[in-house]
Amino acid sequence: MEKKRRVLIVGSGSAAYAAALRLAEGGERSLVILTDRRDNGTSRNAGSDKQTYYKLSLTGDEPDSVRAMAENLFEGGSTHGDHAYAMAAGSVRAFLKLFELGVPFPRNDMGEFVGYKTDHDPRSRGTSAGPLTSFFMTEALEKACLREKIRIADGKCAVSLAVEKGEIRGVVTVDKRGAVEAWPAANVILATGGPAAIYRNVVYPAGQTGMTGMALEAGARLENFAEWQYGIASVKFRWNLSGSYQQVIPRYFSLGEDGKERDFLRESGLFRDESDLLESIFLKGYQWPFTAGRLDGSSRVDLALYRELRAQRRVFLDYRNNPAGLTESLAGLPETAEEYLRNSGALQATPVERLLAMNPGAVALYEAHGIDLRREALEITLAAQHNNGGIAVDAHWQTGIRGLYAVGEAAGTFGVHRPGGSALNAGQVGAARAAEAILSDREARRAGGKSLKDRVRETEETAERLLSGTGRGHLRIREEAEDRMSEAAAAMRAEEDLAPAREKISSLLAEWERDASAENAADLPAAFVTRDALVASLALLSAEELSAGTSGSRGSAVYLKEGKVVPEDELYRKSAAVTILEGKDIRSRWEPVRPLPEPDQWFERVWNADREKREKTNAPRVWRRKRL
Repeated sequence: MEKKRRVLIVGSGSAAYAAALRLAEGGERSLVILTDRRDNGTSRNAGSDKQTYYKLSLTGDEPDSVRAMAENLFEGGSTHGDHAYAMAAGSVRAFLKLFELGVPFPRNDMGEFVGYKTDHDPRSRGTSAGPLTSFFMTEALEKACLREKIRIADGKCAVSLAVEKGEIRGVVTVDKRGAVEAWPAANVILATGGPAAIYRNVVYPAGQTGMTGMALEAGARLENFAEWQYGIASVKFRWNLSGSYQQVIPRYFSLGEDGKERDFLRESGLFRDESDLLESIFLKGYQWPFTAGRLDGSSRVDLALYRELRAQRRVFLDYRNNPAGLTESLAGLPETAEEYLRNSGALQATPVERLLAMNPGAVALYEAHGIDLRREALEITLAAQHNNGGIAVDAHWQTGIRGLYAVGEAAGTFGVHRPGGSALNAGQVGAARAAEAILSDREARRAGGKSLKDRVRETEETAERLLSGTGRGHLRIREEAEDRMSEAAAAMRAEEDLAPAREKISSLLAEWERDASAENAADLPAAFVTRDALVASLALLSAEELSAGTSGSRGSAVYLKEGKVVPEDELYRKSAAVTILEGKDIRSRWEPVRPLPEPDQWFERVWNADREKREKTNAPRVWRRKRL
């Protein structure tokens, strides 16, 4: 058994490293990062044309404030007010920390961090370090953690949490040698990312899986788990096709079994004329996520794509040729697109030439992965990209289990809509708040004990059963579940399909428990991930069944009843959907969201309260000077 630690962090993405760095800088040395694979995960391996970081505006003369940003986040719907306020208040501190660590966010000659509008953003708060913003963040934070000599235990897949009397006691891991280990700790921060193993069609990087089911089974609640983002992404190399990938107006086509190309957008009957179609493609750059509220606008592109995929046709983006109705002279270009491309110096004859002029890195990125957009079409799908919900946390990102925190995409801090790039900010702010809460909590609490020993024994018994299993390999079970979830529970959700899907996933989980097999010891971590994904899938279906009969179509999901779209009931934007495990049953219900707080703004009162808090927690008294 590993020696007792005050803090364990599970994950090795930007949120995990941010939490570790804040803890180390605050004087916490009894700290270990656990990760199944250090170079894995979404923040190190995902991006878009210019991956956005959302923060308080720091440029120009457009007014902004913490309150204004908090209100915009809160207005997204089903979002807790304290989360929105904390993410706004902490955004500048988190952003400048990243810049000082070396993330190359651009500045103008006067040192302003210029910005742009992203989706659901009224104030041009977006900024970017290019397609690899989150990669740069992860690398910079990791280097800082290594300078602090923080221990990183690589190859350790967390599979179980030990909880006793409502408090965390530790983590159980499995490695590729088949070793089961106990990690006693008084505090655990889950930075395991989104539950990416639920669906077949995902833009999550290969290897990203998440472990949300583990938290649910330990007694944590989930919130807004049915709220996801889906959008157009490439298949061979998983990448979001937002921003300039759409603004250059590429040609869409599909291929059937006969090998003939089909101009499915023109034939879909969804667009008024060619100008309407071209403008909708252009607007996908701003409005990348599929959105129920835009079914009469740009999301018609996603809907047509969805129909082609359901008809078993392969779909492609062609950057070599313009869509029908757009000539090389760009006659027929909608006014909004023409103005944008002109200002960007991108009025060239073909989509790839326009993309090279506006964002050459977007072409180079695919070239680095063996795909030349100058010479070949790009296969695409409608993919799950981000879970706006997740593990329920309070204003300090602590779950309902004392000492157990969730940060990054693992935490359920968003509801229906969120501005593009706000997830990167949420990961950094949540990490800082969790670290500060742990640093200020000096009460001695137990780590390890009977509950951790019990979890170890159960894990060892399960590992032995998997290695001697006589049934199907666990990956085949996972693939069958992913197929069913992508068909019934992704962007388009027919109410009549949800209960049969739940029954199917339940039977697959029972099959896993009964006689699923792992190929060898090295396959054991993945086998436990399969089970976690099945549990998370059941939680998702529970939340979706609740939403289908109440809140209706909203965010990035359309609910259908007898083939007709179920409209949104906006009253439910004032509530969060809570999912819990009661015995062996997963249940979901609505609870009111917490309102926007009214924090004290009087300096002297805040100053005195802050000083008292520092004295109680033995924090550094930064205001005291040494006597000269």
